[in-house]
Amino acid sequence: MPKRNTSRFFTKVNFFQFYAIMNYREIPASHQLSAFVKCFWEFENKEDHTEYNILPDGCFDLVVELKNGKFDHARLTGVWTKPKTVTIAKGSRLMGVRFKPLASECIFCCSIHPWVDHYTPIAGDLMGINRFAGQDLRSFSEAFSYYCFDVMDQGKISRTKFELFEQLYDSKGELSVRQLSEKVRWSSRQINRYFNNQFGFSLKTFSDILKCHSSFPQIAKGNLYPEKKYFDQAHFIKQVKQYTGVTPKVLFRNEGDRFLQFSTLQGK
Repeated sequence: MPKRNTSRFFTKVNFFQFYAIMNYREIPASHQLSAFVKCFWEFENKEDHTEYNILPDGCFDLVVELKNGKFDHARLTGVWTKPKTVTIAKGSRLMGVRFKPLASECIFCCSIHPWVDHYTPIAGDLMGINRFAGQDLRSFSEAFSYYCFDVMDQGKISRTKFELFEQLYDSKGELSVRQLSEKVRWSSRQINRYFNNQFGFSLKTFSDILKCHSSFPQIAKGNLYPEKKYFDQAHFIKQVKQYTGVTPKVLFRNEGDRFLQFSTLQGK
C-alpha cells in the first residue's frame, strides 16, 4: 500500500461518518488505515469535574488535553486489560487517536508492553501533535491520517501477523489459541511470546477482551444473557466482571453515565 494517495484518500471512503452523543464525538478511520487506527475522537466536559470508567477494548490511545483552546499536555496509553477510572476537569477538551495494536510496530516502531494498563506523558511535539491539536475533529483526523501514511512502515509487519489480527477481529475473539495457530500456521508458543513482548499480555487475554467488548451492544440493549461462545451464564458474568469490574446488569443500568462507552451505545 502506498504511503499516501491524497487524490482519492477521503472521497474513496465517502469521507467520515460523524455522530454526537453527550459531549463525545467520534470519526472512524478510513479503510486504508483501519488495520492500524480504529477512530479519532473528542470529548468536551462543560460540567463539573467528572469521573468515568474506561473499559478495555483492545486498543491503545494517544490523548491530547486542551485548556482554553490551547494545548496543555499529551499522553500515550498502553492497552487496558482492566477498567480504568479517569477524572476529566471542567472546561477540558480531550482529543485522541485510538490505535489498534499493530500500529505499535509500523507507526510507533516500538514495543508498548511497558505501558500496559498505564500511560506515559509525551512531549508536545511528538508526531506533530502540538500542531494538530486545537483543530476541529474532522481537520484533526484528516491531518493525523496524512501523518500516519507518511511515517508508517508496513514492511516491519509480516503477513502472518496481519492474518492473525484479521482472524481475531473477524471472529471477535471467539477462536481459541489453537484454532488461530492452525489458521495462520504460527505456533501458539511463538504467538504468545510475540504478544507478551510487544503488548504485555497473552493472546488469550486479547481474545477475551475482544469477546467481552463485542458483547457490549447486546448488554446496552438489556440482553444480559450470553450470545457469544461462553460456557454458560455464570462464565459470561464472570468474564464481563473481570474486564469491566461489574456485572452485566450494572453495565446496563449505567447509573450517572459512569461508563462512557455504554452512554454512547445507549444514545444518552
